[in-house]
Amino acid sequence: MIHFFTDHTVLQMQPSQDCAFGPVVGELSTDFRWNSVHSSGAMHPPAYAITKGDVQIYPIAGTAANKLGDPDKANLAGLTHVNLVLRPFAQPSEETQVMVPRIKYFVYRNILRDSICEPTGAAIGPKGTSEMIDLIRGKKDKDHKVADFMGYGKPFSSEHRSPVLDSGVQLGTFDRTSFSFEVLLDDLGFEPDEEFFCRPPNKCKFEHTPASSTATNAARFLSRSQREHVLHFMDPCAFYGNCYWGTFRRRTGSLGPKGETVGPKAAAQLHETFATFENRNRAYIDIRNENNRSFGFYRFVSDPIRKNLFSIYDDVGMDDSVTVSYLNDAGVLGGAVVPYYQNDWPLLIIDGESFPQTSEVGDQILKLGLPKGNNLNAVVFFELAVSSPSSNKTLDYKGLGTPTFMDLSEGSPREVELALPSTIIDGTLRLVPRLNLNYAQDQRPSSDSARLLRPVIA
Repeated sequence: MIHFFTDHTVLQMQPSQDCAFGPVVGELSTDFRWNSVHSSGAMHPPAYAITKGDVQIYPIAGTAANKLGDPDKANLAGLTHVNLVLRPFAQPSEETQVMVPRIKYFVYRNILRDSICEPTGAAIGPKGTSEMIDLIRGKKDKDHKVADFMGYGKPFSSEHRSPVLDSGVQLGTFDRTSFSFEVLLDDLGFEPDEEFFCRPPNKCKFEHTPASSTATNAARFLSRSQREHVLHFMDPCAFYGNCYWGTFRRRTGSLGPKGETVGPKAAAQLHETFATFENRNRAYIDIRNENNRSFGFYRFVSDPIRKNLFSIYDDVGMDDSVTVSYLNDAGVLGGAVVPYYQNDWPLLIIDGESFPQTSEVGDQILKLGLPKGNNLNAVVFFELAVSSPSSNKTLDYKGLGTPTFMDLSEGSPREVELALPSTIIDGTLRLVPRLNLNYAQDQRPSSDSARLLRPVIA
């Protein structure tokens, strides 16, 4: 079972988009935040285990001198804050109807050190420090060195970690002034190291200046490849938004580890849970090519011999673009060609405000026109979705199931309609969508390759 990562009732509104996952305001084309930064009011909020798993402790960057040398003698003396990394033993998509890709780690940043260990920083705290500490001390009735739980080198490559903890267990306590949470996906191409896990919340940004439009094709291809790094992460708000078809639990006040259940299809409760997130009404459409790269990844391959080995979408006037229309019972908006790589990042970001405002709760239809290119036999692959009986081009979601393929070889642009659930909150239309597309080559991806796809939709 999935739990919310803290007590949602004590979270304050994120003051700006700069605290939220995604492109950073003021540096939209160069900085991309991969975590979600929060604060609380009068109390230091608890940090709860999202799923069943084990935990490692990492000191905040700049305070790691006492961690060097003999791992068995490491301690947290002189520190005030640490980060915690949870490795899930149960994948959300396997134990519930929550439609998310495989998760590698959940990262909790800016945990109060004293909610983990005793004052000297050499041993974990006494019973009563936190539920995690109580469980650890219950396993073995003696003092435990902090070194037994600190990460070294490759994460979880040693025995220095906690015993397996159940979901919902309180791991420690966040610093109410600033803390963050992030979701790192279990895919290829990125293995985080100690430096990554030791960063404070305000240093979790990917910084990269995109190649200019006058740069060589080689330079532009390299730039696009580097910026795909952001696809290793999922917006935490999107992670919980994808619980619409399943359930998750949240703990508030004096509720025990089990907490209360939210869902399925509890749109109002979902929005109540992440009402303080800047991205609470945002959706991300993540379209991949046959190699699980962003769909326009190979645009700058100019070798006349090799270029037809890859799918390159080069419709006149639609390079790196899609047509988008927003439909509901109030009418239709859009039909314009928009860049898929907004601010040069490989994600299409959709805001709920883009749809015609309506007082009717129901599906909001996002109509996408996908460009044609050198692959005339492309199909669109929908992970964890089945076709709606109302249309052979409209997708509805009915839980985990057989991947759906749609042959869009006819027409230009190739059009598909996506049905996104919604609700009305305080008189305003709010989205509760999830979706992942694979604009595939001639062969259809296997169910195994589908596990590598990474939807990021709130």
